[in-house]
Amino acid sequence: MKSVNTEIKRLGFLVVVPHQMFIRDLGKYTTLIIEGKRLPKYSEYRYDFYKTTYHPRQKGTKVKVYVKEASAYKVIKKVKGFMDYIGLKPEETEKNEVHDTQE
Repeated sequence: MKSVNTEIKRLGFLVVVPHQMFIRDLGKYTTLIIEGKRLPKYSEYRYDFYKTTYHPRQKGTKVKVYVKEASAYKVIKKVKGFMDYIGLKPEETEKNEVHDTQE
């Protein structure tokens, strides 16, 4: 497997903090988040994968957790499965990338 950052970026996520925070907007109010942290009982980062949906009229956020404290391999596998389930393909992720434009 390539580096975690490379694999997750290939799936259309923005690398906010390398190895620790990745986000991908699905729409105006919905975001996928992968959050990594070091836990004392593990030698490597462990990751949570969840979806947040903001409800503007209800003034709150709904959170759906898909994976908690899993290895990078398991999280990437789960993200790929989720993206297949909702019909997103890796080639559709290019529109989600942020590009610097300097004039």
